[in-house]
Amino acid sequence: MAGDEEQHVIKHKKDQSSSKTSKPWENSNDGHLLLEKLNSIKQPSANLVGNIPNYEELSGKAFALSQDNKDVTWILDSGASDHIVCNSAFLTSFQPVHNRTVKLPDGTTLHVSHIGTVSFSSHFVLHNVLCVPLFYLNLISINKLAFDSVYITIFLKQVCFIQDLQSGRMIGTGTESEGLYCLNLPKKGTCNVVNTKTHDLWHQRLGHPSSKVSLLFPFLQNKSCNASPCSICPLAKQTRRPFPLSVSSSNSCFDLIHVDIWGGYHVPSLSGAQYFLTIVDDHSRSTWVYLMHHKSETQALLIHFVNLVENQFGKRVKIVRSDNGPEFKCTQFYSSKGILHQTSCINTPQQNGVAERKHRHLLNIARALLFQSNLPKPFWGDAILTAAYLINRTPTPILQGKTPFETLFHKSPNYSHLRVFGCRCFVSTHPLRPSKFDPRSTECIFLGYPHGQKGYKVYSLKDKKMLVSRDVIFFETEFPYQSKLSTSSPSVSSPTPPQYHVDISLSQDAIPHSSLPQPRRSSRPTRTPTTLQDFHIEAALPSHTAPSSSTSEVTHLGTPHSIAHVLSYDRLSPTHKAFTVNITLEKEPRSFSQAVLEPRWREAMDKEIQALQENKTWSLVPLPPDKKPIGCKWVYKIKHNPDGTVERYKARLVAKGYSQVAGIDYRETFAPVAKLTTVRVLLSLAALQGWHLHQLDVNNAFLNGDLYEDVYMKLPPGFGRKGENRVCKLHKSVYGLKQASRQWFLKLSGALKAAGFNQSWSDYSLFVRHTQGRFTTLLVYVDDVILAGNNLQDIMETKHFLASHFKLKDMGQLRYFLGIEVARSKQGIVLCQRKYALEVLEDAGFLGAKPSRFPIDQNLVLTQGEGVVLKDASQYRRLVGRLIYLTVTRPDLVYATPGQGILLPSTGQLEIKAYCDADWARCKDTRRSTTGYCIFLGNAPISWKTKKQGTVSRSSAEAEYRSMATTCCEITWLRSLLRDLNVQHAHAVKLFCDNQASIHIASNPVFHERTKHIEIDCHVVREKVQRGLVKTKHIRTKEQPADLFTKRLGSKQFSALLSKLGVINIHSNLRGSIEERNLI
Repeated sequence: MAGDEEQHVIKHKKDQSSSKTSKPWENSNDGHLLLEKLNSIKQPSANLVGNIPNYEELSGKAFALSQDNKDVTWILDSGASDHIVCNSAFLTSFQPVHNRTVKLPDGTTLHVSHIGTVSFSSHFVLHNVLCVPLFYLNLISINKLAFDSVYITIFLKQVCFIQDLQSGRMIGTGTESEGLYCLNLPKKGTCNVVNTKTHDLWHQRLGHPSSKVSLLFPFLQNKSCNASPCSICPLAKQTRRPFPLSVSSSNSCFDLIHVDIWGGYHVPSLSGAQYFLTIVDDHSRSTWVYLMHHKSETQALLIHFVNLVENQFGKRVKIVRSDNGPEFKCTQFYSSKGILHQTSCINTPQQNGVAERKHRHLLNIARALLFQSNLPKPFWGDAILTAAYLINRTPTPILQGKTPFETLFHKSPNYSHLRVFGCRCFVSTHPLRPSKFDPRSTECIFLGYPHGQKGYKVYSLKDKKMLVSRDVIFFETEFPYQSKLSTSSPSVSSPTPPQYHVDISLSQDAIPHSSLPQPRRSSRPTRTPTTLQDFHIEAALPSHTAPSSSTSEVTHLGTPHSIAHVLSYDRLSPTHKAFTVNITLEKEPRSFSQAVLEPRWREAMDKEIQALQENKTWSLVPLPPDKKPIGCKWVYKIKHNPDGTVERYKARLVAKGYSQVAGIDYRETFAPVAKLTTVRVLLSLAALQGWHLHQLDVNNAFLNGDLYEDVYMKLPPGFGRKGENRVCKLHKSVYGLKQASRQWFLKLSGALKAAGFNQSWSDYSLFVRHTQGRFTTLLVYVDDVILAGNNLQDIMETKHFLASHFKLKDMGQLRYFLGIEVARSKQGIVLCQRKYALEVLEDAGFLGAKPSRFPIDQNLVLTQGEGVVLKDASQYRRLVGRLIYLTVTRPDLVYATPGQGILLPSTGQLEIKAYCDADWARCKDTRRSTTGYCIFLGNAPISWKTKKQGTVSRSSAEAEYRSMATTCCEITWLRSLLRDLNVQHAHAVKLFCDNQASIHIASNPVFHERTKHIEIDCHVVREKVQRGLVKTKHIRTKEQPADLFTKRLGSKQFSALLSKLGVINIHSNLRGSIEERNLI
């Protein structure tokens, strides 16, 4: 190195002292990036201030430097705190960002549109690059390289070098120009926007593969960095999280095949098909798709496929894996061929995961093909067949970067004949007697690659017929069905010359339907598939007719999905919108085997073990001969901050207390938890009286409880040594022990009573304190605590007191409690279980099902004698339990759409109103009646219930009278609860009933044949009326909201009564009864 050259070496990862002292760019408190100066080169002397160019001069040089080749100019800046790119085409993988800006020194604020990765080569990759479209430079932050990579940057007078410290490879050079160091981009594999159109064209031809899959194509490896953001991919692929990739377990092709059926789809394809059969070879992952009119065609197609494999490939199918559908049961055929038929367990589609995942892959690509061309829904069959054709020629990580085609045929596929699905094309007609001025071609739409023919499958816009031709000219950027309302600018398309389509596989598309018999329709019910109707791709066409002609003068508009069935966040404030979205993004692992793969969950488990050890929860001892240890498991939960961002990943060790023995491992176990009705009452009072609402989370709450029994537990999963025979002798209670919750509650209640709180007799988990007009209440549900009161200082003092006794997390204002989203505004408080409802739908496989306006069929009558007894009812019981919990905020579901919840208004009188009803002898098996009631505090629903009565009523009046008795018991308890909350209810509670006879029985002490057999406890109604605590009133049946809890109502009546309950949908695009748009 020349002696007269001054060398500056910026090392990374460790020595950051120099960058910290000279770094001119800093992040402000509001999260915006302050670009202090652009002069990142070293000046001759720090004292020569006058020689240092100012911002305007240097930025002018940079602007002039970038004008010749703006897109490919990269400036190396030792003062920049982030990489910045001015064109999103450089980003190979990216995601959109919102509410993030870049502020220049002159006060200009620029918006950041995306954040992603820029790849100059396989050895030089920039991560977390900010895309600022209105910025005029591309900046490489030397400081960012210091933290993200192990590089050495060497600056000389006229040149600079970037070297990989680990390999010693020089990965980049820069040249000084106009006082700035500009990166010299490599000639091969350069990120050049000139080739962006070529990459995008191949992206459409191949069915919109992901960026990782695109790198597996040899002819795209040097163009991968040119991929511009695709607006079609999020629409087609962003609805659900990807399934885990399966690893092939078979040793040879056709040893194992996976089969499954999708459908029926409500819109038939152009050929009239409503189903398709998918067959996947486990070894090669080759996929065959057959369109079907009816599911009963399945057996004939399976037999055809087995014969095809034997004749064309010389192989024999050994195992067929499917679900329990009767259409797959070809017992006699399987026996004759020696084929083993494996079926998945009931309600366990994961056991047929390869076929399930293949359906999702097919639908993702088919949606992308339809979206890019805006074709109507009747073209879904051709999109599915084309998707299968492309999947077989797409490299996959399961096959180590090979394609299924290559694995099956042992040769690479040919891509030269691929064209963009749905594009405009012209097919040569060649009439027998051509006129001199007749057209020589007809306008068509390209629809895929036909099976067994060397040509392209096209759809004639003039004749409405399907054609196969080899003489085709393509315009791959023009789509006849593309909407004229598209915001993208039109591009000039050059035609692609005709190509000879070489048919190189017998394994791609559907076999002709005419060659198969048309069996009868199968009546087997199926679970709802992930349908194409989830997205707006349908043009204004009849569902059973061919598409109408499309020319340049006709505009074809897509038919959007009904906005009444779409979750929207427009009515939420920005803060609550961010919270709502954030708590939905990530999901917790369900097992140790899933969590151990993620570093963040491994760290969470380490912290939990450390906390247990610091608390001296156990000691490791040999297991005594007369003792049996209980097991343990890990439970995972994502904890959120008040703004919805992830606060921490929580791993909790839970003992398997179900194996404890009464009298030996435990004695008393009961511990109270907050009633959900108490939660609604407390929140209703907070809305009416303007109380403050805060939330606390006690860390490792159960570890505070003292344990008096000798309990031994196995070592936690993942923390035991192989062959180790020691166990954990517990000194403190842990989660899962039968007595753990009791010991924790005793510890907490003792501390609260010492602080002056009184325990409520109506709900033992409620603690109240009155001090000179200041009121504070605390509601406990295990380790989740709600704090409410009229004095914020008292609430803060209570927090400090609890923090001095227990380790807790201050969650700020109440936002999310027990799976219930709490949103507050001037109108009141809305309770919603949107996230929980979506999880229930996803677990049940109905996330894509068509919504219903009412929860149960009006004419449905169920009896015990109907239906088939389930072999395994655990899944059914689990679903029923989850639906019951969903009724916490959904009273409309008690008798029987995700975004709905209840509104607790901030206005209204502080009085209780109750409505009760009964459906006489509704149960056809026992002839017992159904009781239903709903109770309001002001205009807020706080309690509701539906239940079958315990005895048979002889008349409708008796059934209504029993319903009134049940409601009176609830009213009595609510009055006592309000007294504990310092709310006096001096007036009689109005009890509305639509049966005059039962009202007379309650008001008059009569004794006759119709009432003498009624149990004495039912006459509590009469006592409350006589004491003036309850006042009965009649209401018309059509106006009775309690009818929702006892009867099967039609859509019109159900909707009319639903509004009386205060049920609203803050996630709907449609305006409801509340006019203010930003409700929350």
